Amino acid sequence: MSISFEETLRRLRGEFIDICIEKLDSIDIAIDRFISNPGKRGERFPDFQREIHSIKGSAGTHGFSSISTIAHRLEDYVESTRRLSSGKWLEVQIFIDAIREIIESREEPDADRTEEVLNALPTSALPTLETKQGKRVTVLLVMPLGVQRKLVGMELASIGFDVSFIDSPMQAIQVAFAVKPHAILSSQKLSGFSGSELAAVFKAIKAMSKIPFVILTSHEKGSMSQFGAANDVYVVHKGEGFLSDLCELLLSLDLFRRAG
Repeated sequence: MSISFEETLRRLRGEFIDICIEKLDSIDIAIDRFISNPGKRGERFPDFQREIHSIKGSAGTHGFSSISTIAHRLEDYVESTRRLSSGKWLEVQIFIDAIREIIESREEPDADRTEEVLNALPTSALPTLETKQGKRVTVLLVMPLGVQRKLVGMELASIGFDVSFIDSPMQAIQVAFAVKPHAILSSQKLSGFSGSELAAVFKAIKAMSKIPFVILTSHEKGSMSQFGAANDVYVVHKGEGFLSDLCELLLSLDLFRRAG
């Protein structure tokens, strides 16, 4: 007796749902321990990170793109938060509960419901900057994983930006369509791609062409003079005052007017 392709997909989707629920149960236990002992994460914290990353990577494949986005936003929240106190872990639980509600319904929510869920998620940005339409001002930060990325993300969050962290250019394009950022920040030096090349790609995509793009570079000033504000592409040079220059630029871009 042959098994159809559709039946195979249904079986794999069902297996993913069961595995995801098991992972969420494990994460719930870990969070309870983190809340009780916020300063003693030990080996459980890397396990927590791996479980979230696993859910993020698998959910979209099985038709739960909303879960993948929530998991990504949870990773953003953890990375841009200076210290995960007991209160912050309670906010982490909100992300997990949102994922559980969707996975236990066994149905992907429609676009309106997904946006509602995403807007209700906690953010590490304090105070939170909002557009005239009441939406968070989100920036996409495309940088290799490391201390500098975390420092930049925390600084942006501290003045009110909702930060979404991205490792690679290809992931940046995919996430941009899901997150709909109000600005994109990218290191000039990326794996297999340059920030200027990534800027050109975004400017060639009609739906993304009007989003301000900021290239972060350690090159000497003047070496990237071909980029100008007329194209909504800006350059911020790393060095003394780098974070202040970046924040000042972003606050000057009138992102509140652009968004919505």
